[in-house]
Amino acid sequence: MALITIDGRFLGTGTGLANYTRHLVTALVDEGSHDYVVLTRSGTDDVDFPVRTAVADIAHYSLAEQVRLPGIVRETGCDLAFYPHFNAPVVSRTPYVVTVHDLILHRHPGDASWAKQRVYRALLRRNLHAARAVIAVSEWTRQDIVRHYGDAIGAKTAVSGEGAGDAFTPRSDTEVQAARARHGLQGDYFLYAGNAKPHKNLDMLVAAHLASGVDADLVLVTGDPDAARLQGEKVVVARGVDDDELAALYSGARAFTTPSLDEGYCLPVAEALACGCPVIASECGSIPETAQGHARLVAPTLDDWTDALREPVRPQEPVLVGDWAEAARRTVAVFDRALRRAGAPDSRWSAS
Repeated sequence: MALITIDGRFLGTGTGLANYTRHLVTALVDEGSHDYVVLTRSGTDDVDFPVRTAVADIAHYSLAEQVRLPGIVRETGCDLAFYPHFNAPVVSRTPYVVTVHDLILHRHPGDASWAKQRVYRALLRRNLHAARAVIAVSEWTRQDIVRHYGDAIGAKTAVSGEGAGDAFTPRSDTEVQAARARHGLQGDYFLYAGNAKPHKNLDMLVAAHLASGVDADLVLVTGDPDAARLQGEKVVVARGVDDDELAALYSGARAFTTPSLDEGYCLPVAEALACGCPVIASECGSIPETAQGHARLVAPTLDDWTDALREPVRPQEPVLVGDWAEAARRTVAVFDRALRRAGAPDSRWSAS
């Protein structure tokens, strides 16, 4: 049984990376093949699972991440480090595994400066080559890695998906009505959950919703400050929504909608389906792979989305399209392969 240190500094940030880290680490601890220590910004405050923690109050993408973090990882005495994002320190004596969620910034850099884009690409390339193994959250992302970084990186990249958390189940009418009341929803509504970055294509979604003339609100669940500009006629921006309330909003929605131009996994699709919420989604990126045939897939254009929002929505039975326990088993298999390359004990050795 090996000791693996996990970079949990995203815990408590309320981001998709925080959700990924929390669900995966919880499942890894339950799986039980290895011992783990989780690095967090504030000790145990951000950890709601039984695991040893250590403080690494270091900002992401900072100089301190490159200079101080490797020493903190070494001090844990681990056999392997796991970074649930690509940003491992460039200089690391500890063998490590990284997760790549997507390569969206390659195609949709947003307002990132030329210099930031160059640093991002250089850091990603270096860490993909230096990592003992790489995890991609979808086959789409793995193929994207191969397209950009070659077959050698692809050969050490394994697919381990995500899944909806335990909170995402169909909710009662009472819970749905409470969620509707908090956000002033009187009638039917379409739902979106996520950030408002340009590749999410929300301007087009809002335009299609208004053009459709459908008697339903469009609710955008997001903490992204850029979404404020989208609020207006029949468009509601909902903030401060926890998982239980989001599950209630999924449960009461006419459909979950995402016209994204690019996704590495698209967790809200899995969450919506787990709540029995019909899904209307773009046919881009990993979305067809995540939806597994349970979504209405639409080209990400104004005309196609206007038509899709006008069409009747079929009821959707709850369906699980991802499983964190299976993700943990696949991740442990990656850890074991990396440990063998590093000459450290793995779970199979310890069992013999």
